[in-house]
Amino acid sequence: MGALRSLSDSELAGRLAAVDTAAVEEVYLRYWGLLYQHARKMLRDDAQAEDIVQDIFVYLMNNLGRLSISTSLSSYLYRAVRNRVIDCLDKDSNRQRYVNSIKAIYERGEYVTDETIRENEMKKRIEDAVEAFPPNEGGIFNEPVG
Repeated sequence: MGALRSLSDSELAGRLAAVDTAAVEEVYLRYWGLLYQHARKMLRDDAQAEDIVQDIFVYLMNNLGRLSISTSLSSYLYRAVRNRVIDCLDKDSNRQRYVNSIKAIYERGEYVTDETIRENEMKKRIEDAVEAFPPNEGGIFNEPVG
């Protein structure tokens, strides 16, 4: 492991392409804190920043030998963080738009279908209960309204 510390980033990238798991560990040691701070600055959320950086390292491990890093290793990693942050913000934005649309529906009173169904079910229950009364005991319920 100590020998990997002296390798340049481009040599480490080559080791990643050659399926060297020790290289992933060295990249982790070199970059985890920097990538976390980068993600945290953009997200202002410790947990999401940590998740994003962890996902990147999981991706590196799962794709050893298939990685094609054509830029510097640091550029590749920072771009990966930026892209994942953008994806995260897009998901949050879509989620917030959905929540806002549901909220607007309730504020405008457009949830009538749900209320109508409940009202009809309640009417049916009342009618069934009234019909279950003996003929002379359902008096007030059987009188016409109006």
